Amino acid sequence: MLAKLFYVLAIAWPVSEVILGLLSRAKRASATVRDRGSLVLLWSSIAVGISAANLIRSSGVGSIGPWYSRGS
Repeated sequence: MLAKLFYVLAIAWPVSEVILGLLSRAKRASATVRDRGSLVLLWSSIAVGISAANLIRSSGVGSIGPWYSRGS
């Protein structure tokens, strides 16, 4: 049950971010863009952090102990 909830949230969150990003843009054509790529930097940092965490987890370096079962 919890795994299904995780997968639903893992899909719904990025989709909602994209939708909000598209809908919350400035409506006027004369609006100036003041963002200097901070959103790209933020998403890149998140992706690199998640990838690094998965890499460390799969290598066994970050093992939490002998009681931890990878299957559950």
